[in-house]
Amino acid sequence: MANSKKETEYLWNLYVQSLETWKKAHDSWKKSGEYALKQYAKAMNLSWKQSDVEQINKYNEAWAKTWKEVGENPYRWYLKAWENIWKDSGFVSFKTFNEQWQKIWVNSTEDVFKKYIEALKYSENN
Repeated sequence: MANSKKETEYLWNLYVQSLETWKKAHDSWKKSGEYALKQYAKAMNLSWKQSDVEQINKYNEAWAKTWKEVGENPYRWYLKAWENIWKDSGFVSFKTFNEQWQKIWVNSTEDVFKKYIEALKYSENN
């Protein structure tokens, strides 16, 4: 039992540390992206004022190339990794149960909800 508690604490600490590392990397990524956007806007503004179509095209090509390299959705890898973790961990059945449970509540009619409440009240009284 004590070993299990130590392992749980150890895994908890690793998890918290990994979240902090991820948060710092994410913040850095956002700041870098904001900086790149600001520089792009400044450069495009200057080129626009100078009517430098060739330079405007260069900036647009570099921007398009970068997005192609990064991908339209830079978080796609994260979503895929999260999906794989669910599958590999065995929590898929829990996830499926949770999704079905949510569908029941979202898709239930008012009548079904009222009958459920009535059934609960009936079971409490009997």
